[in-house]
Amino acid sequence: MDSSIVNKEIRRVIWPVLRNAGFTQFTARSAWRYVPSKIDVVNFQSFNSYLAHGVGCTTYSFALNLGCSFDTIPRLKTVEQKKGHLRPKEWECHFRFRLHKAIRQPELERTDTWYVDPSGQYLNAAIEDARKAILETGLGWFSRFNDSNEVLRTLLEDAMKMDGTHGLGNKPSPIRHLM
Repeated sequence: MDSSIVNKEIRRVIWPVLRNAGFTQFTARSAWRYVPSKIDVVNFQSFNSYLAHGVGCTTYSFALNLGCSFDTIPRLKTVEQKKGHLRPKEWECHFRFRLHKAIRQPELERTDTWYVDPSGQYLNAAIEDARKAILETGLGWFSRFNDSNEVLRTLLEDAMKMDGTHGLGNKPSPIRHLM
């Protein structure tokens, strides 16, 4: 097993789903969708050996992170561009969200990381479950923020939750005030 096999499965199973949802730019582990006033980002986070050891997974395992970057909210740093489009990394987005797996994996109890074993036995199940998480939860989370009134309401009213929408800073932090 190596990461190129995981990347191949992401490309084969996940990217067509995201293309159907309007995503137009892709790398091995990230995808971008450009909608009016915002950029949606999907990122399959990989783990180096140090982080994998700390999480208790393999370097083939992955987390699935989402981000929304809004044109109307100031960005704190310059965002990379490719083919004339901004390509914010998920961690550079104003609003962020981490999907959770629905499958049980005894080797890794945490639900925010899909475990892929060294032999690749769990790869298909992990990719399929990630696909379902995107369809059942991820696309709805993105849609919520297509409405600028909901973005403003979130900034004014919602508490930041690391197990929910995060990245926007706690109330009344300087970053939340800036946004």
